[in-house]
Amino acid sequence: MVHFFEALIPITMFLMVFGIAFIFLKSRSKERLALIERNIDASLFFGKKKDNLTYWTLRIGSLLFGFGVGLLVGFIMADAYNDDMFIAPPLFIFSGLFWIIEFIVERKIIQKDNK
Repeated sequence: MVHFFEALIPITMFLMVFGIAFIFLKSRSKERLALIERNIDASLFFGKKKDNLTYWTLRIGSLLFGFGVGLLVGFIMADAYNDDMFIAPPLFIFSGLFWIIEFIVERKIIQKDNK
């Protein structure tokens, strides 16, 4: 009987994610149809979402790259000093450093686009 409930966990998780996505897409479709019926400009749907997606991927990419470099440096330090305590600090230091670099790059991209 316990195995039955264990099998329901991934099924329930999948159904929950599918349900949330379905409700989101259905309500978005209804909202767009209502705006189109009232003759509201369709450019509302295609605003600056592409730019936001680009910056979002840049942020996540820089965080993951910093995380990876920090993890690599942490493992090298832990191996050199035979202490696992050295893994966490470089992880946070390099993740923060790459987010600062990402902020500078993003600011330069925005300034270039505004010219």
